[in-house]
Amino acid sequence: MKYRTLTMLAMSAVMGASTSVHAGELGGKSRPEPRDRQIVENLYEKFFKAHPDTLFQSRVVRLDDTKTGSIVVNFQNKLTCDSNGCLTNVLHYSGGKWHEVFSQHLQDIGFQGYSAFDGHNYRVITARGMRWTFTAPGIYEPDISSLAGTPLGRPVVASQAIARAAIYSDRQFAGHPERTDSGAFYDYPVVLNGVTPSHLVVFRFAQDCGQAGCQFVVLDGSDRSGYRVLLPPGRFFNGQGRILPPAGNWNELALQNASGIDFYRYAGGHYQVYRTTYPSPVTRAP
Repeated sequence: MKYRTLTMLAMSAVMGASTSVHAGELGGKSRPEPRDRQIVENLYEKFFKAHPDTLFQSRVVRLDDTKTGSIVVNFQNKLTCDSNGCLTNVLHYSGGKWHEVFSQHLQDIGFQGYSAFDGHNYRVITARGMRWTFTAPGIYEPDISSLAGTPLGRPVVASQAIARAAIYSDRQFAGHPERTDSGAFYDYPVVLNGVTPSHLVVFRFAQDCGQAGCQFVVLDGSDRSGYRVLLPPGRFFNGQGRILPPAGNWNELALQNASGIDFYRYAGGHYQVYRTTYPSPVTRAP
């Protein structure tokens, strides 16, 4: 079966200087390279058969210090495109097979500089407003420190009042008042609306933590006025986060866990996750 392509081309390897590619302009005027087209068609054969209306473009780049080129491929149809752009994957050859090492909905992707991993130097990807570096287990992961904004400060041991507010923020914890013991919670003091103090409070009990990090709650208020819940427990956080520029009167938040980064926005009196760097209910991936 022949699949439709948008000038599926072999481009010269990208080396040295920084390079930025618009996801909708991956092609060029060079002669099509059947081998690269065949690689993409073979790897995504089931997807193309299920969605024969899919168009794709690609460009060959050099990701590491070997002589093997990698492929950036952009898929275009109603399923693979959303308000953030169209699904763009990076394919890298190692261990005798092709691997999908990066996958995001985006409009632009760049390649800047190198970072070292496992004895090789890999290009740093820039996309979605941040850097992505090649890490274990052989994929590109986002670097939260590259996001615009302010890093979270150092946590302190939560006060008794804040610990009690965290406990009673959700029914699953309210039945365990003993958890208000000293040192049971870390408090990251933050100002999210430019005026009043808020608190990102991390639960430090073993049953509230896992590989993804520990559960947390975001509170607003004071001991005198009381505390209200801006973000209830249920999600996880590994201690890495940034306060992002505001959307409206409240700053956005970026918090990292084992899967990637969660982005939170204030709406309707609460913070809600609206984007993730990994497949989730709010960030789909076909």
